Amino acid sequence: MTIDPDLKQKILDARDIEGLTDPGWVSVKYKTTVKIVKAVWNEKENKKIAQPAYLGKTQRSIVQKLIEEGFTDAEIADQLKKPPDLINKFRTTLKLSKDDDYLSLRKKLHEKNYWEISKRQFDKIELLVFEERWIETMIQYKEDVTATEEQQIRQAITLEILMDRCSIEYNKSQEQWNQIVDEMDKLYAQDPDTRDNDRLAWLTEHKDMIEAEKKAKNSEYGQLTERHRKLLSDLKSTRDQRFARVENSKTSWMGLLKFLHDERNRTQEGLEAAVMKKAVDIQIDKMATPYVFNDNISDLPILSAESLQIYDQKVKENENEG
Repeated sequence: MTIDPDLKQKILDARDIEGLTDPGWVSVKYKTTVKIVKAVWNEKENKKIAQPAYLGKTQRSIVQKLIEEGFTDAEIADQLKKPPDLINKFRTTLKLSKDDDYLSLRKKLHEKNYWEISKRQFDKIELLVFEERWIETMIQYKEDVTATEEQQIRQAITLEILMDRCSIEYNKSQEQWNQIVDEMDKLYAQDPDTRDNDRLAWLTEHKDMIEAEKKAKNSEYGQLTERHRKLLSDLKSTRDQRFARVENSKTSWMGLLKFLHDERNRTQEGLEAAVMKKAVDIQIDKMATPYVFNDNISDLPILSAESLQIYDQKVKENENEG
């Protein structure tokens, strides 16, 4: 069975970086099958390979930010569960300079009032994810967002992080549940007269509690997913309506008035009109300037009443200056 290398890396990262241990969750997240997820994980265990010999796109971004913040190779390797020599190799080839747009957007984000709130909301890794997704979204939208749309973007990214957090907590509960079931199976295999029935009762009670926690987390994940889907739909609808107003302004007088009611639209249209007028003036002046041919005969590019009038005016100005 041939598995796409990028998909394989994502499946490995889901377990090694995000802490997901349930093949079902991972298969849903990356739109594959449980069989493929288990095959990737089993292949790694059977071959006893330490970690992939390369960093994925998200990992490279996280490592770069941690390096910029002064973390050592050992500290980064410990956080991401990667070999220190792999981090060191990436460090030697890393160019810490970002393009101007990325740095500019990062600075704008850090100047936002809600950035301080975000730093208290999320842990270090989640904050890096929030920053990266916010910047990528702004680049995608070319920073053409209203205050309402920016708030929707922030809420959508927050929901994504909460969904990831919920998934991680679900898998921790699943691991605890598996440990309890294994211990219960061992107790049930013992002689009923000699086994620790008090321990068995305690395990049964906690197994039921963990099952309730898993059910609650599963429900919470579904609710977050629905809220995220609705928020993205609202964001798309808001932007579509805004662009529709722009298109309508080109076809009706009332549409134009509504479009120009927005101060930003008036400013943009005024700048474009000024640039267009300047371009027209330059071209008119060029058309009223004689072109000299190789035989030293000159003529106007366009012979019209307007070009002759401009030409005569320029001649008079030159004579007055002389």
